[in-house]
Amino acid sequence: MNEYKKMIAKLTDRLQQNEITRQDIFKGLGKHLSTLEASLEASPFLKTNLESAYKKIVDLNRELPEHRQRISKVVRNTARHNEISKLLKDSKEELKTLEKESSTICRDIGEAAYLSFKKTLDPGEYYLELFSDLAAHDKAVEKIDDELDQKQYNKRTRSILKKLVDKGRSALLSSSRSAKMMALPGLYRKAGKKLCESELDEEAADKRFTLLMEPYLKNRRQAGKIESRNQELLAEQERLWQELKALGAEKRHQKLVKELEKTTRHIEEKLEQFHAELGKLYCKEHPPSLVSDEYIEESLKNIDRLDKEKNSTKKQIKRLNAALEIERLDEEVNSKKSRIETLEGEIRDRSEQVKKFAAGIENLEKEKKTMEKLRGSLTTLTTADKSRPEPKNGLKAQPKARSKSTQELRKQD
Repeated sequence: MNEYKKMIAKLTDRLQQNEITRQDIFKGLGKHLSTLEASLEASPFLKTNLESAYKKIVDLNRELPEHRQRISKVVRNTARHNEISKLLKDSKEELKTLEKESSTICRDIGEAAYLSFKKTLDPGEYYLELFSDLAAHDKAVEKIDDELDQKQYNKRTRSILKKLVDKGRSALLSSSRSAKMMALPGLYRKAGKKLCESELDEEAADKRFTLLMEPYLKNRRQAGKIESRNQELLAEQERLWQELKALGAEKRHQKLVKELEKTTRHIEEKLEQFHAELGKLYCKEHPPSLVSDEYIEESLKNIDRLDKEKNSTKKQIKRLNAALEIERLDEEVNSKKSRIETLEGEIRDRSEQVKKFAAGIENLEKEKKTMEKLRGSLTTLTTADKSRPEPKNGLKAQPKARSKSTQELRKQD
């Protein structure tokens, strides 16, 4: 039996593989048939049983590329949009770095230019205006220094009370001077930036600061390129955003892509089903309106071979199942025969027991009759018999001993 079951399982797997191969051939044949004619109007499937499946394939083939293109566009636009966001973020950091470098350059240029300005007897109107804030700053610092020097000098001649007042004033002046010195790099930076942004080659008679200005000008040119590129990236990003919005993917685009992919898979599955249906119908119908070719002929031969294999396998499985059923029936018959033998044996045992019990009952009935004779009538059983003399010794009459045969019968029971 186990051998038969193994053979059936093997043949069942063969049937399944046969069906898979058949479906693959049907799909391939249907796909091949659906591409033979360019126009629907000229299709040889019209007004045949293949028409419905063919039209479904045409509709799905139109629908499928649209979904694929939409998915591709959403994925591509989203990726580019995110890439631009990263580029803009990197550009922002790059601009910050350039700004920081340029700020340091402007400070150094402003300081160097101001020191040169102070040594020049006639710097000109341009430089006087350029360094007016620094010049005012220097005067304010000099004034504070003079006053601090004066307070230091007065320590030797002033009274204690005035010394205390001067001490407080000196502390205030020192704090003010420190604040002004902290502001000095900012004034240098401001002046240096103005100088770098001015037309120095036209305003200045010499080129003393050209080399100092070159790094700043280089950074400014680089920053200009970055800002120009950022404007282009922002414009592109806005265009991508509008396209994503039109596609319904401006928010939660991943969810939309999953939905589109699910729909696309469903269309692909339906397309395969109708390809298989078209191929299967063609194998069944063989419409004469369609000219055959080598691929079609080969597919038909393969399907015919698989059909024969399938029928042969099914017959073999039926025979094996019949053999299994015969074995099962034989086992059931043998089981019932065995049960009958068991029951017949039990019946024989019971018959012997019945005979023994019947013999015992017969003996008991005989004993009962003997006892009934001894007992007499029930009506007189409880009335004393006055005709009988009482025993002289006053003892009650003893019952007769049972017969030996009765005792033996009870022992047997």
